[in-house]
Amino acid sequence: AIMDEIGITEHIELTNWTNAYYQILHIPNTMTFSTLRSESRENVFNWVGPVCRKSYSFFVKVDASFQINSLGDAKQLGSVGTMTGWSSENQLVEQGFTNVVTWATPTEVFKKLIDGEIDAAVLNDISIKQLAEDAGVETNVVRTDFVLSSGETYLAFSIDTDDKYIPDWKNAYQAIIDNRTSLQIWNK
Repeated sequence: AIMDEIGITEHIELTNWTNAYYQILHIPNTMTFSTLRSESRENVFNWVGPVCRKSYSFFVKVDASFQINSLGDAKQLGSVGTMTGWSSENQLVEQGFTNVVTWATPTEVFKKLIDGEIDAAVLNDISIKQLAEDAGVETNVVRTDFVLSSGETYLAFSIDTDDKYIPDWKNAYQAIIDNRTSLQIWNK
């Protein structure tokens, strides 16, 4: 919608998170949709948004015999899965977790949880419905036990993006907010 507003017809490349993150760190005039804005990333990218609010939460199988009520509880588990390179991986490591295992896609992490290969998964709350659907299970096979963190996601542009592009993207973003296109997309 933002590209339509600007009149851009460039190709959008779908890639894994590790590749996308590498590109915005190292290749000028690139952007990733979407990236969690955090204090540690604040000066690393040019930001447009916010796009949405999400929480990284600990998900467990609904019939798990344990409850995660704190980070300490989660640290005692045999394994906690999350996405390689996600903010959640960094947060867990920074919090002293030694039981973190990662995979390239959230689908893989979710499947490992469902198959009982990991005790808990840290995933974002807005993707659970789609992950369950992709796995062919109902969302009620997992439960949310504890929220690791919450934040807003943004379009993240490489810090070396030409200054002439960012105002166009910010103006187009504001236009789709004002004309409620973003709300229509979100509801869809």
